[in-house]
Amino acid sequence: MLPFILRAVTLAGVNSVDAPADHRRAAWDLLASSLPADAIAAIAPRTVSLRESVAVAKEVLAGTIPGRVVVDVRQS
Repeated sequence: MLPFILRAVTLAGVNSVDAPADHRRAAWDLLASSLPADAIAAIAPRTVSLRESVAVAKEVLAGTIPGRVVVDVRQS
């Protein structure tokens, strides 16, 4: 954060933790229905199960995985 503050960069975001659950669910449903699957694949080309996430987290921390990884909590 400090490098951005020193360069007078405004960091804008949304804090949804205080929003009611039904509003958050509606927002996620809207994203799921309107965002093309190939757009998600371009951002995060790899999906892993929750069980695999610990091993993959070690790879992320080691810097051996480029981009992002989606953790599908529905898989076992």
